[in-house]
Amino acid sequence: MGMADPKYDLSITTPWVLGSLILYVIAVALTLGIVIPTYLHPERREPKQRYTRVAVSPGITAICLVAIVVLMVWKP
Repeated sequence: MGMADPKYDLSITTPWVLGSLILYVIAVALTLGIVIPTYLHPERREPKQRYTRVAVSPGITAICLVAIVVLMVWKP
């Protein structure tokens, strides 16, 4: 945004920039809030529950990061 041409009038409230920031916060929150504690404290949950958390959360994080890349390249 800082290096963009002023004619585009970009700011944090530009929809695709704001959407990317929100998706990034969701991805970080999923990783820090679900994935890392699951790895650090495996004895608190049964194996099937751990597997589901470890399989689903990084998948959602990956989808968020792909959506961020698409928003940053496509710039709707």
